[in-house]
Amino acid sequence: MNAYMNRFLKLRLKLFEFVQAFDRALAKLRHNEAKLQVESVNSTPVLSTCMKRIEKYAADTYTRGIFNKFLKEIKKKQSLFKVDKVDLEDFRVYYLSRYQQPDATWSVNYQPNDGIMKCSCLKFESIGFPCQHMISVMKMVHMREMPSCLILQRWTKTAKSFPLHGSTPMPEWVTQTTRFGALSSACVEMCYYTSHITKGYNETKEEITKLTSRMKELYALHVEEEQRNMRQNDNIEGTSMHFGVGDPVIIKGKGTHNLAKDFIPKTRKCGNCREPGHIRTKCPKLVHRDNVGSMNEDEDTYESDVSVIHQQSFIGRDSSIYHPTFMHTNYTTNGCRSSVNPNLIANWSRNPESVQAQFHDSNVEGWEDDFG
Repeated sequence: MNAYMNRFLKLRLKLFEFVQAFDRALAKLRHNEAKLQVESVNSTPVLSTCMKRIEKYAADTYTRGIFNKFLKEIKKKQSLFKVDKVDLEDFRVYYLSRYQQPDATWSVNYQPNDGIMKCSCLKFESIGFPCQHMISVMKMVHMREMPSCLILQRWTKTAKSFPLHGSTPMPEWVTQTTRFGALSSACVEMCYYTSHITKGYNETKEEITKLTSRMKELYALHVEEEQRNMRQNDNIEGTSMHFGVGDPVIIKGKGTHNLAKDFIPKTRKCGNCREPGHIRTKCPKLVHRDNVGSMNEDEDTYESDVSVIHQQSFIGRDSSIYHPTFMHTNYTTNGCRSSVNPNLIANWSRNPESVQAQFHDSNVEGWEDDFG
C-alpha cells in the first residue's frame, strides 16, 4: 500500500492537495477491483490443460488472478513423476521427482478419508492454493474436484459475501433503533386498514393491549438477566480466572517528580575540614593557622627588612602615594641618619627588588653610620 500511494503523493503537499491525491488513489483502487470482479463473475477462461475437471472447478471457484497462478502450477506438474508410494494406516505418502532432476524429491501426505494433503515444499501454507506436487497426486487418485480443505475463502469469488472473522458486533442501541424502525414501518400498513373498520379497530386494539403486556414481561425478564450477567462478570473479573484482554495498567505520566515527601535536607559541611556547623571562611583550623603564620611573618619581616634597603629603590618617585605622613622627616636609627621611617621599612617585603616605593627629594645618597 505504501508503494502504491507513492505514485500519487509527493513531498511538500498542502493539506487539500494531499486529500485530493488520496481520493484519486482510492478511486483507482476501487475501479481496478470492480473491473476484476466483473471479469471474474461474468467471464469464463478457456480450458487449456488435460485436467479439465480440476481446471474448471478452479476457474469457477477462484478469482481470475488466483486462477492464472493456479494454472501455472497445473502446467508445471507435467514434468513430475512418482518415485515411490507408501501405504500406512490412514494415509499415504507419495514421493515425487522431476524429469532430469533425480536429486530433487518431494513427499506428499494424503488422507483419502478427509482429502487432506500436505506437501514437503510447504507452498500451500505460504501462498494459499495447492502446489504442483499436490496437483500431481490429485491426478494419480483421479480426483474430479479439489478437496474443500485446500480452498481458502480469501481467494474465492464469494470472499466479500462472508462476514469478516473477528468483526466487531454492532452496538446494542443501533440494533434497538433498527428494530424500532422496522416494527413501526410494519404497523403503518395494518393501522391504515384497521382505521377504516370499527370491528377491526376494536380487535386490533385488544390484541395490541395483550401484546404490550406480554412485551413488558419479556422486557423485564431481559433487563433482569442482563443485570445478573453484569454481576457475574464483575465477580469473574475480580478473580484469577478472568481470560481475555483487559484494561492496560495506568502509568503515571512523565514530568517533574514530586520530592516534597521524600526530601531530606542535607547538612552543610565545611569545604576544608568537612565538618558540619561552619563554612570554609570561618573554619577554626584555617583561622588558627593564619594567625600563627602572620605573627611569625611579622617578626621575620621586621628583623630582616630593617637592615636590607637598596640605595636605588628610593630615587625619583614621590613617597606620598604610599605613606604621605612620613615625607621629609628625619629619623636616626642605630647611628644612621635617614629620611625613611623604620616602621615603614619593616612593613615592606624582604625582597628589595619588589619594593617600588621611591621618595622624591629624599637624601639617600649614602648612609652615615659607624661603619662609614
